[in-house]
Amino acid sequence: MFDLFRNKTTVVKMFDNNKETHKNKDEESVKSIKLITLLDLIKHGDKINLNIKNEDAYEQDALLAKRRILELEGVSVEFSEWAEWTVTIDIYDNDKSFTVYKEEFEIDWDKGTVAFPYKHSSRDIEVEWNHKGAWCEYITSTIHELKTKLDKHREAVKIQSELERKKQHELQVKKDNDQKQHFNEVFNNKR
Repeated sequence: MFDLFRNKTTVVKMFDNNKETHKNKDEESVKSIKLITLLDLIKHGDKINLNIKNEDAYEQDALLAKRRILELEGVSVEFSEWAEWTVTIDIYDNDKSFTVYKEEFEIDWDKGTVAFPYKHSSRDIEVEWNHKGAWCEYITSTIHELKTKLDKHREAVKIQSELERKKQHELQVKKDNDQKQHFNEVFNNKR
């Protein structure tokens, strides 16, 4: 069945630096950006003082289409709703610009969901760059830093709200105890 007494062999894997068996260094170092993260920043980034332009289109006070643009240093992220929702990431320098990502999605602005047209909804759709370069890592790290900052802001607001609620509760308990003491004294004096 098995040869228990066979000689041990050592397997040595040869590494050839000339072969292109490994991914490009740029591709390995670039993390992904979830579209839901971009949507979250576009919708709520004003809470952490991000530069978000609101260019929604109206006709007689009725909303026709949403268009929001997140402006970063050398980068713009645009969510535009016309026939379909389009997410575009442009990089720019002075008067030159270059679109590095553009894709159409079905977006439910109110629910905060992103899906490919004619497919089930997914919260894990990621940016797949149309053009890769050094900007990918810059944009990705910047977006992740901003998302972390937004999440920390939300946590701080939640903690502050909880502290305020506890403070209000303590004030109400103190007020109730004072009232209770007052009326105990009133009714004890009536005996």
